[in-house]
Amino acid sequence: MNKIIKIWALCFALCSLVVALHASVKADADYSIQKTVSLVLTDGNNTCTVDNYSLGSHVVSSAAQSVTPDTHNISCSLLKSPSYLMTISLSNLTASWVSNGIASTQFTWTFGTWWKNWTLDAFSTTSISFTTNAQTIYTKAANTVWELSGNLTIWWMVPAWQPAWTYTWELNLYIQPNS
Repeated sequence: MNKIIKIWALCFALCSLVVALHASVKADADYSIQKTVSLVLTDGNNTCTVDNYSLGSHVVSSAAQSVTPDTHNISCSLLKSPSYLMTISLSNLTASWVSNGIASTQFTWTFGTWWKNWTLDAFSTTSISFTTNAQTIYTKAANTVWELSGNLTIWWMVPAWQPAWTYTWELNLYIQPNS
């Protein structure tokens, strides 16, 4: 009988040890793990798109004549991180055999209100009338992105006695680092 009591006591002690060990292991199971979450965003392109402008056909005249304005939409996205300067310029109209082209100062060009498609940067929505050949449209702050569109209307005065020919020109939108 003494042996049975000893076995029972030993079983009780063993059960108590298992319960205590289990409680200890469960208490040690309360811990946290910290992990890093990362996201890489790379620069996109800085772009602007605009259609060709066609100011029609006119007859040579002894008086200066105004052409009908032509309006097109310009859509721009600036996605690079540094600061960028966006400018527009218009070259003189030239003809291959005519020595006196049509100066870009004969043109009137107006940017209408811009529409913000999405932006993380403040943008002025006022109209811009150009009175010089080159004009800054916008200075993009560093570490900002935006996409917008607007309309650019161009019209011009054909000088009196301008020789008959097809005159061509370039409208240049520049996006360059702002230094």
